[in-house]
Amino acid sequence: MAPQDAAQWSPLATLYNDNRRYREALAAAGDILLLQPENPSVQNQLGIAQFGLNRIPDAVKTFQKALAARPDDITARYYLGLCYQKLKQPQEAIKQFAFVYQCSPGYQQTRLMLGNLYLSNQRAADARRLLAEAHEAEERSQKTARGTYLVSTRPRDPQAHFQMAHIYAESGDAPRAIAELRKTLELAPAHAEAQKLLKSLQAGGKGDAGSG
Repeated sequence: MAPQDAAQWSPLATLYNDNRRYREALAAAGDILLLQPENPSVQNQLGIAQFGLNRIPDAVKTFQKALAARPDDITARYYLGLCYQKLKQPQEAIKQFAFVYQCSPGYQQTRLMLGNLYLSNQRAADARRLLAEAHEAEERSQKTARGTYLVSTRPRDPQAHFQMAHIYAESGDAPRAIAELRKTLELAPAHAEAQKLLKSLQAGGKGDAGSG
């Protein structure tokens, strides 16, 4: 309906990549870049599509072009690291993943990728640390997913909201923990543990998130 208004339909490239429809993502990104040649997010989506199609040399060129304009682009650096892994260039891959780790340690599978590379390059202590971090992050992610599912299926259950509050408190996300505690107390005003944890978080403490 509006082929010249790329800003309106540029998310299509991301959607195709998210669904592993890489050929369609490649075509969409190419069309968008004809209209918006400097669009950084679409440049990355083009590279991701090329990577997904195993067109690694093309992907390397795309991400290198993106980094020439934006050296701190962690998406471009992360996928460039993946490309260098495919090309059996571990030192170059380490360089890219290490940059991403310094800027955003939790970005995608950065800890896991970098940890495995360190393990293969005789940096055992760094590898163990990063792989432990990756394992902890995965556990937190799974716990959060379970808690979110529980709240979505039992929205009127105060204990479900209390468990979600614990998960947020353990991860250091006080605002969301407080919101879940308030919901807990809305549903069960006499919930003593929720009252205690809420008071602690509002006072600036981390709270006792060891139960629940």
